[in-house]
Amino acid sequence: MRYGTELAALHGQAALSGVTVRVAGIDQPPQAAAAVFVMVGAAPDTGWVQDHVALDRQGFVLTWVAADPVAGAASPHATSAPGIFAVGDVRAGSVKRVASAVGEGSVVNGAVWAHVNSAG
Repeated sequence: MRYGTELAALHGQAALSGVTVRVAGIDQPPQAAAAVFVMVGAAPDTGWVQDHVALDRQGFVLTWVAADPVAGAASPHATSAPGIFAVGDVRAGSVKRVASAVGEGSVVNGAVWAHVNSAG
């Protein structure tokens, strides 16, 4: 795992054979590689919502009982603010995978509709 590293170049013809990475703006010598896994979004961009929902120390949105341990929550994706739900990478404790985020998004749909219908 390489933190603070930029992928500068991929090498190979029919398959990946190596990479060049850039550290602090300086290209490093090419290295052999058969695969690359890029992890982006590991730091949540939640500053805009910090005054509205509870966040953990890293800035991920707290959901379910962690969001309101006294009252609990009807949905595992509910935040500390009624009617605001969080799914995917932004949610504290999520597995940080696209497939999980998509699944959570489809599951939370019912809770969103239940909230909308109860508000009217």
